[in-house]
Amino acid sequence: MMNSSKLFFFLNIAIVFLIVIIGVALAWTNPTGNPPSGSGSGFVKFLTTPVSKINWTAATGWTDVDISSDTGTDTAKAAILAVQLSVSRPISGAGGRYIEGLGKFRKNGMSETDMLPRISGSSDYGASSVQIYIRGAAAGVIIVELDNSEKFEATFVDTGPIAFSTASFKVDLIGYILQ
Repeated sequence: MMNSSKLFFFLNIAIVFLIVIIGVALAWTNPTGNPPSGSGSGFVKFLTTPVSKINWTAATGWTDVDISSDTGTDTAKAAILAVQLSVSRPISGAGGRYIEGLGKFRKNGMSETDMLPRISGSSDYGASSVQIYIRGAAAGVIIVELDNSEKFEATFVDTGPIAFSTASFKVDLIGYILQ
């Protein structure tokens, strides 16, 4: 049986491939007969090498992330991101311990805080007077809308009732969507 993190990752990959297929279908049915704007031949472009855009080790408030230097002469409307997060904490003593880290993404300038692309890693463990190290992790693909300057915003927050002591939030740009 597949755990939920792996299932989430594979579902996100399936969504990206679906977008690629839709982009190809739209390119074939383009009524003008001209390729979409930009220097490429399709609506979705994947980078040859992923570009690291975020590498945080602590909770961080909303921060602008600019991809304009990564798209060349294209003007991207959405970014395709590979995201990985992990949180951990050593614990001792009896009782349950729950930690959670949450990464959220939104178009630059938006004020929305709830209905957003997100990724969450959490762990819950009950212990009985022994030293235990708990860890939560998740990985996936996120698509986030960009503003006209090709920027989005990201945040990484500690949402568990017990604070994590170690964290990693990594975001790589792996492609973008035109039009």
